[in-house]
Amino acid sequence: MANSHEHAISSLIDSFSSLGADDCPQQIRHLEVLVAEELGRVYDRYLALWHGIVSPADPLVIFKQVDIRKQLLDQLHSKRLSSLRRQVDSLTKALLARSALRKKITPVSKLKLVLKILAKLELTMGKIKFAIACISPDLKPAEVRDDQYFENLKWFISRRLAIRIYAVNKHLCALLATYRRLMEQFGHLFAHHEPQKTIDVITLTETCLDSIDEALAFTNKSELNLLQDEWRLTIDSLNETLASFVKFDNWTPPRSPDPADTARRSMGEDPREDEPTPESLLGQPHLLHPAMSHCRISVIAAVKLSRLFVAQLLKISQDTENFQMVPDLSTRELEKFRTMTSTIATSMKNVVSNLSEEPDEARDGIWKQ
Repeated sequence: MANSHEHAISSLIDSFSSLGADDCPQQIRHLEVLVAEELGRVYDRYLALWHGIVSPADPLVIFKQVDIRKQLLDQLHSKRLSSLRRQVDSLTKALLARSALRKKITPVSKLKLVLKILAKLELTMGKIKFAIACISPDLKPAEVRDDQYFENLKWFISRRLAIRIYAVNKHLCALLATYRRLMEQFGHLFAHHEPQKTIDVITLTETCLDSIDEALAFTNKSELNLLQDEWRLTIDSLNETLASFVKFDNWTPPRSPDPADTARRSMGEDPREDEPTPESLLGQPHLLHPAMSHCRISVIAAVKLSRLFVAQLLKISQDTENFQMVPDLSTRELEKFRTMTSTIATSMKNVVSNLSEEPDEARDGIWKQ
């Protein structure tokens, strides 16, 4: 279907060429309208990429077709994503081209080029849509069993790849929608009329290209690489939790007005000179309320020990000479292993969050004990 549509677009472009007056305003306007319509049509067709292919087979049946899924994954890695990257880059360069600055590019030739790129981009997206629907069929975790010998087609990996492909599609559709709006409002010279829009579409293009690069890099990752990424995220989360608690811990409770302070102020002295700072309190736990001091030490120790444990896991896993990942773990086993460490970070975050959820009431309660 995509091939037939590409042929139809080519025929339509050729028909415009036969009209003569290659750069007449009427022909330019016709092509601008056609480009805007094509941008909108491709956007509408691929906005919901996660809907999968038309009339798909049973997802579990597709999932077990390992040989077919492997071929599609290899094509996605070696051809499809690279082609999409080139086409997205070419689309932006074509739409931002200034005819006046490049004599070989006329408005009509520019718009024809955009249509040809769009036809190729749509064809590539159609192949990616079919591939990802087969590589990562719509399954629930409980339905996935005995995939320990599927190698890089385990559900643990394929569903994460699908998430990255959906991100690529999201950024691409945002770019297409922006181009359509600009073409409808300003025509093919929108970059000339709205310079700020040029910066916006370049930013959108770079974001889209980065997401494609991320998806490409993901296709080279192993199960161990994915677990290492999860551990790095866990360490980052624990660092944030520790920083959040230290910030809460550094808070100094307000003091009631002291008659002696009032007298010192009346004499021109600053009573704050004798106040302990948060740093001095932290350096001298005995100056804190006993309950607060014990809580502080326990929470900080728990977070730091958790962080040390995950950091050691990451360090050991990087010792490839003495450490090797067991290759025949199923998705369920991998998920359990991943959850073990992510739960640590979540638990620590919840503890700190509960301690500092309502700072005014919580702190008043602590200091009134």
